[in-house]
Parts: sequence; structure tokens; C-alpha cells
Amino acid sequence: MANTGLMSAIFQGSPSDIYIHWLILSLGIMVFASGMLVLFSCRAVTGMLNLYKTDNSAVSRFYRAYYKYHSTYWSVFWFALTLHLLTAFFHLGLPVNGVPYSFFQQGSFYTSIGNFVLLGVVLSSCRSVVNLFKVFLPKSPLEYPGYQKFYKYHSILWWLLGIFVASHIIFGVIHAVNT
Repeated sequence: MANTGLMSAIFQGSPSDIYIHWLILSLGIMVFASGMLVLFSCRAVTGMLNLYKTDNSAVSRFYRAYYKYHSTYWSVFWFALTLHLLTAFFHLGLPVNGVPYSFFQQGSFYTSIGNFVLLGVVLSSCRSVVNLFKVFLPKSPLEYPGYQKFYKYHSILWWLLGIFVASHIIFGVIHAVNT
């Protein structure tokens, strides 16, 4: 069966491979979009943009309504990420040397591991998670000096995660388009 149209212009392979690549790409876009919702509802990030501290302005009211769903954005993000991860892993498996564009498959795979680790670090320094820690700890984690130091770097951790995410996207797109 000959590949024709837009799908064959972007991805190559059998129709099922093309479908899976589009599914992985679509889920990746969903992960990225929900990640942006999480990022821009993060108080540490928006604090740098002075969106939360303005006095009763339209921006502040909009942001407070938007921030109210911060935990929901995290839920959508984790759902999309899990589907993206499982689909990509079951389609591609572990990276193997010698296959076409294996460097980019390995780059995508290893940056995804880095993203996952950094995501856990960002999440564990998130104010939304502090309330969950209160269930297991006798006092708020923000009362512990070590956690306060860790929490101070929350917005910097977002930047580091952003670099890894951008690298993952570049490696993934180059690999998908060329295989």
C-alpha cells in the first residue's frame, strides 16, 4: 500500500507505524500543552512575572481563577504523560545501536528519563505537594530549614526541566521524521 498525503510527507513506514507516530506526537503535544498550564499556574514562576501580587487588577483576578485549577492541570499532565510514555515505549522499546537515527532515539530516551527525574524534583518542591507532605510529617515541610532551601530553587528547577524538555522534543521529532 503506497503512502500518500500529509502523513507520508511527515512520517515514513507502514500505515500502523505512521498512526503510532501521530499518536505519540499528539500525546506529546498534549503533554506539552498541559505542562504549560502547570508552568504558568505555578506561583514561583508567575511571581517572577508579578501576576499574583497585583492589587485587585484584572490580571490578578484572572490569575487567581486560573491558579485555582493548578492541581487539575497536574492531573491532566500526568495522564497525558503516562499515555505518551507507554505508547512510545511499547512502539519503540529500548534504544538500540545500529538502527537508523539511533543517536536521536537514544537522545529522546535519555532526556525522557532526565525529564521524569526532574519532574519529580519539581513536583516535590511544589507548594501543592506541601499539603500532601503534612499528612506524613508532624509539621509543614516549609518549617524545615533544609526544605526551605530546596523550595527556594523551585523556579530554577523549572528552567532546568525546560531545557531537558526542549532537548527531548528536538531528539524525538528528528527521530520520528526520519524513521
